[in-house]
Amino acid sequence: MSTDTERLDEANACHDAEPARAAELLRQLDTSQLPAERRPNYAFLINHVLGEKLSAWDEALARQQQLIALALPAPQTVLWRQLGAAALVVGASEPLTRAATELVAASSASIDRAHELVALSAAMYLVPAQTSGDAAQTALRALAAVTDSAWPTRTLLDAQAAACVNNIANGLLERPDAALQHGALRAALARSAEQAQRLWQHAGTWVQHDARSTPAPLPARRSANRISPGTMHSPVWHCSMRTTASTAKTWTVRSSSWNTGAPVSGSAWQTRQRALWLAPKRWPRNSAMRV
Repeated sequence: MSTDTERLDEANACHDAEPARAAELLRQLDTSQLPAERRPNYAFLINHVLGEKLSAWDEALARQQQLIALALPAPQTVLWRQLGAAALVVGASEPLTRAATELVAASSASIDRAHELVALSAAMYLVPAQTSGDAAQTALRALAAVTDSAWPTRTLLDAQAAACVNNIANGLLERPDAALQHGALRAALARSAEQAQRLWQHAGTWVQHDARSTPAPLPARRSANRISPGTMHSPVWHCSMRTTASTAKTWTVRSSSWNTGAPVSGSAWQTRQRALWLAPKRWPRNSAMRV
């Protein structure tokens, strides 16, 4: 008989290919039997699978509330953000206010920073299922607060914000090549890549390898993997076919499906290359280090 930790591991492994099966595994879990360090992983999958993939946001919110109740009196900060993201999507004001308040208490950041972080987290889950126009607008609205002028101080929320922005960038990057003909989508992709880099640097977790002043015009593999926001592990910036010294924690850049034969404008190509140059690569979702 599978343990609850094994069910979580199995949901981790299959959630992209088989979201319905992953959802059933998550529903079968007794969260009280999960080690505390696995709760952020579970919270991420609840929003990602039940919310983003299956549009069951009411259920996702209910399960986030149950998880918070279980984790009291001191839930990990990332659990409050996941609760806030689900509450924002559903439009539930009470849990949203509570999540933002607790983020402030845990980080000493302002209430505005807390709400902006929650908005970034919600956008990360909403953007993949939206049309190009809607995805661009959702991303740009959330990113507006994270510009240099609007997020001027370094806070304890920077690492979580960086992970969310990084995932927004990669979610846009994984869209069909023709979608980058959409001007607003290109703007959102470029802005999210730039801000992800800046926030990772603020958080002190940016690792720059093999950096040059201009990116090599090289297609990179598109991966289905994301950072589980809240991780404190360093992203890796690839700019060539060469891998970094830490081979166990990096992705190898390979040829991808960019050359599909579909006409792609120069501006779309440049935007994709700029984003590939700036956006940190994600940790694999099945990594034991993800939280």
